Amino acid sequence: MINDNGKDKLKAWTQNGGVVIGFETALTWLSNAGVGKFDTKKDEPSKDLAKAKPYADIQETNGAQQTSGAIFQADADLTNPLLFGYWDSKIPVFKSNNIFLEKGKGAYSNPLVYGSNPLMSGYIQKSNYDKMKNTSVIGVSNVGRGKVIGFTEGMTFRAFWYGTAKMLMNAVYYGGNLNNEVGSR
Repeated sequence: MINDNGKDKLKAWTQNGGVVIGFETALTWLSNAGVGKFDTKKDEPSKDLAKAKPYADIQETNGAQQTSGAIFQADADLTNPLLFGYWDSKIPVFKSNNIFLEKGKGAYSNPLVYGSNPLMSGYIQKSNYDKMKNTSVIGVSNVGRGKVIGFTEGMTFRAFWYGTAKMLMNAVYYGGNLNNEVGSR
């Protein structure tokens, strides 16, 4: 756990030109720590969950709420440095969580987004699918002279999903060179 002093040092380092790369639940931590700004769609409790049910059904009910491994198509801006080396603007993304990132407000802030019908293979609950549509896979936040790059997915999931690994490498190598317009969130 990083204490307040550590958070302040990380924020100062980033403001002075550092690049932080975060994945999945780290986006919420980075936002709460003031190190970046990532707006995720919040879960709204289902009215159906408030109805009385047998305890024996808890695992099945909770399991149906999770997105535990499905493939979705995302639309890429191939001119963005984070997508360097990709040639097809339709990129399959492996998703294993219910983190849905609101699109950034800037004209160049959404290098990879899910469209209005992104499911390619797998299961996702309808309410989660509705929340996911037209959200961003990657967010970039300006912090002083630095950048915080956030991925809603583990781009190298269990070392078997290689299609998005290059985006992580691009964030490492080119993240500091992103124009400030890219991070308008």
